[in-house]
Order: sequence, then structure tokens, then C-alpha cells
Amino acid sequence: MAKNKQKITRRGILSIGSSHLTSAVIEWQDGHTPRVIDFQESKAISLFRGQPTSAEKIVEEIKKLTHANGKRKEVYGEAEILISHSHLKKYEFETSIHFSPEHDEITEKDIHEVHTQTCSVINTPLNEKVIAEHVQEYTVSDLGGIRNPIGLAGERIAVKLALFTLPHVLIRQFEKIFERCDIVAGSWYPRSLAAARTILSEDQWRGSVLLIYTGSTLTELIGIENGTVNFYRAIPVGIETVAALMQEAHPMETEEALTLTEEYGAFGTRAHGEERIPLRQTAAGESGFVPASDFNRFLHDGIDKISIELYEGISIALGHFKQVPELLLSGRGVNLGELVEKLEEKCGCKIKAKGAQDKNIGHYPLFQAPLLGRGIILKEDEEKQSLYRSSIHPLKKVFGAALEWTREHF
Repeated sequence: MAKNKQKITRRGILSIGSSHLTSAVIEWQDGHTPRVIDFQESKAISLFRGQPTSAEKIVEEIKKLTHANGKRKEVYGEAEILISHSHLKKYEFETSIHFSPEHDEITEKDIHEVHTQTCSVINTPLNEKVIAEHVQEYTVSDLGGIRNPIGLAGERIAVKLALFTLPHVLIRQFEKIFERCDIVAGSWYPRSLAAARTILSEDQWRGSVLLIYTGSTLTELIGIENGTVNFYRAIPVGIETVAALMQEAHPMETEEALTLTEEYGAFGTRAHGEERIPLRQTAAGESGFVPASDFNRFLHDGIDKISIELYEGISIALGHFKQVPELLLSGRGVNLGELVEKLEEKCGCKIKAKGAQDKNIGHYPLFQAPLLGRGIILKEDEEKQSLYRSSIHPLKKVFGAALEWTREHF
């Protein structure tokens, strides 16, 4: 008798960063670890802080990633969208539903009902639309802090949701862009929250952490405390702040300036003395160089500007924590050692850089999407890029054991 073939599922993911586009195709079978079967990234000259500046150009740039031989790759018929944007906002709302005395135990239907009710009564600005939700906690009767209430009994259930919004006009703009690319947007998901699910260990996720997620033109602060999102803010600074200063004095393409900033601003590779840093191509299309002394000045001045903006946001974020959080820096600025030093000096506490230095996490932890209730994590090893998954909620293991019961519900 022939063995039953397991169903293979493929899903496309499109990541829209502050100035970069990245696409991936993920494949998995039930019970198997998902893996990346296609991965592409490009600088998007049509994006600034996540905002399209040219509809024609961004359509062309997206198609380069999602199309082959003039046709859309099949998996992008419905794609998960990861997004960073300067207008992304976070709100928090809570509602509850009551049960009759005959009600037995909480079911998935009850969960759906209380979620639907919460989303129907939210009071966000009329010009904004909810793109994603994150469960902060459930309360059953008067018992709070529950992560999975299914199977519990109580007279009422309440849910507290963190809701992320974008302006209606921006969503419609992206939908029209996707239509022209023959892409149907599935779930939308904040890149910073996806990155937090990837970068943080389970202990950190259940602890207290402020993640400083740096991009090219945007840095996002996201606070995580006991599995809840207690703070979010997008700050309009990134490593292009350094690159822009360099471009003013030495005309070159933006991507070239960004590459120099990351390569020569990294730990242990900062240029010194009268060395000359070679350019692959100037704005005029010629080869050239930047004196190391100039580069160090641009790096210092740019990082000073970035740290001033970030310190203000970090100071506000710290006021939202019940206990002093661990500070983690990740994203494109993770290699800028002087940025870590400046922020530590201003904040008066240790800041850990986690990203490119961690061989288990790729240069950008981009591809963490809510597929089948799992966080999809892009990791990197010496031979290939592999995909691992991290459970957002504890797996149901041994329901008869008290310890496992506690882990399941709390």
C-alpha cells in the first residue's frame, strides 16, 4: 500500500522596510521545520521610512522580487506582509463577554466572539485601520494573566488586545500597488514585533525587554513585558543619517554610503589615521575613495544625531515598564559600535547588540510571520539559510500534569 503523501504548504512573504524590500518563499509539511526555498532582497529607492515615493517604481521593484519570466510566482497569490512605517501606531483595548450559568467551558467560538467584539468597539482615529492584533492577556472571571483560556470555566471572559494601525489612505495605496503586482495581501504584521518574536528567547519574552530595532531611515522601539507589548514608537532616524552626511561631502550612491557605514562602522573595523576607504562607485559612476578621517567624522556626527533622537524615545519607553528592562539593539545599526557606546552613556545602563554578531540570527531578522500560529524565524548557518519555528503559545503536551497545565494557560 502506498504511503499517504504529506501535504506541502508554500507561502510567500513580502517585507516592506523603511528603505528595503525583501521577499521569501517558505515551504513546510505538517510536523516538519519550515524552510526557505527562495530569498531575495533589494534596496528600494522608491521607499522612504516605509512610504512609497513613486507608485510606478515600487511596482517595478516588487515585481523583480516576486515575478520570474514576466509572471508572478504562484505563492504570491496570497502573501504575508511584514511592514515598518513611520505612521504605524499601537493602541490597547479590552472588552469582555458574560456566560449563562449553564455554560460549561470556554471554546474557540467564545474566543472568536470576544475578539470580534473587541475589534468592533475600538475607538481608533477614523483615518486609521487596524492591520494586526497581539493578545496581551485573557481574564477568566477574575483571574487575569491567562494566555490560553480554552478549556477553562468561568462566568465571563475578557481579552486585552494590542492593536497596530496604519492610515487608511496608506493601506489603500499599498493595496493598489499589490494589485498591479498581481499580489493578494494576506495578513499584515509589524516587522518590529516579528523581529522581537525572533530575537528574544522565551525567558526574555516572558521577562522585560526594550528592543531598539534599527533600519535605514527608521528605528522602532518595542517594549515587551511578560509576553505583552507595552510600548511602541517609530522614530525617523536610521543609519542613513550617517550615510547622508557622507554623501554631502563625497557624492556617491545611497546604497554605497550605507554599505560603507555598515562595513567600516562595525565593531573592530572602524577606519583610523590616514587610511583611504575605497568606493566601488561614485555618483558619477567612477571609482574613488573617502579619507578615513572624513569617514570617522561623519560616523561620529551621524551617530550623535541618532543617539539624541533615540535617547528621547527610550526615556519615554522606560516609563511604561513595571521593572527595569533589558535593552537590546538590533537591525541594520547593530554593527555600529559607537552607537551602542553613545546610548549606554546617555541611558546609564548596558545595551546589548544582538543581530549580525549572533550567528544564529541573520543580518536582518525579517521573516517572522504569523503562519499557522507559529513565528517563522530566518536563521543563518555556515552552509545555508534554514527556517526554524518558535511557538508563540506553549504547545499542548501532558494535560494531566499540573506543571504542563500551568504552562498551557498561564
